[in-house]
Amino acid sequence: MVLEHVRRKYNKEYKARGMRNVLRKVGFSSKKPRPANAKKASKKEIESFKKMQGDSSEGTPRRDSRSSFWTRRL
Repeated sequence: MVLEHVRRKYNKEYKARGMRNVLRKVGFSSKKPRPANAKKASKKEIESFKKMQGDSSEGTPRRDSRSSFWTRRL
């Protein structure tokens, strides 16, 4: 998403590794989410949680333990 934003707004092309280097230089770090343990919650509890949250995530890609996201270092 960041690559696409930079390409559109600044008309500048970066490869993934180059953008990671830029983000690191300005104070961001890559984090991997912990893998979810589906055995801890029952299906009933999971469905109840989804209903409570509104489950508006349909159609959006889900993150798994291999994907990462960027956070700002304090």
